[in-house]
Amino acid sequence: MQLLKFIISEVVSAVVGYGVFLILFKIFHVSPVYANTSGYSVALVLAFVLNKSFVFKRPAINRSTILRFLQPSFLHFLKISWC
Repeated sequence: MQLLKFIISEVVSAVVGYGVFLILFKIFHVSPVYANTSGYSVALVLAFVLNKSFVFKRPAINRSTILRFLQPSFLHFLKISWC
C-alpha cells in the first residue's frame, strides 16, 4: 500500500509542477528557464509534504530530514538543467 501511495504522491507532484510551468510559460510569458525552475521547486516542496504526511506519516520535520530529501533532488535538478 505504501508503494501505491508513493506513486500517487509523485504523480500528483509532477502534474502540479508541470501545471505551474505551463501557467507561467504560456499565460504569463515567463522565460522557460524560470518557469521550469519554479515548477520544479513547487513540485519538490509538494513531494516532500505529501511523502512526509501521506506516504510515510511522519509528523516531525527537522533539518536533517529536509537536507536528506533535498540533496538528491538538487543534484537531479542540476543534472537535467545542464544537459
